[in-house]
Amino acid sequence: MENFIILFAIAGFAVFMILRFDKSQKKRVSKVLFHTEKVEPLFMKQAAEQKMFTLRSALREFETVVTTAHVSPGGEESYQKIQSKLQEIIGSYSTGEMPLSAYCSKLDSLINTVQRLKKDLVSSAA
Repeated sequence: MENFIILFAIAGFAVFMILRFDKSQKKRVSKVLFHTEKVEPLFMKQAAEQKMFTLRSALREFETVVTTAHVSPGGEESYQKIQSKLQEIIGSYSTGEMPLSAYCSKLDSLINTVQRLKKDLVSSAA
């Protein structure tokens, strides 16, 4: 019977310590969440930087295709429209008019547009 009482006391102490630890962790997590509420997601920001790099390299390739293939002025017009659209997107994001998620999706659509136009120019030149 004595062993049972000792075991019961140890188990009760262990439960008390676990609940105390859980309470302190909840306080820490809520404090961290409060401080990071307005911080943009790091991975989404890195993805946006990667998309920007991809877009710039795709634009360079598109410009090369336009200048070397001697395509109709429509190709250069498309290039200028894409450049102006990119500057507009960057400006909107820089001034805070556009959230990061919308910025990423617009960069995605612009990348797809550049790749599609480049593919169309290469197939029409051949």
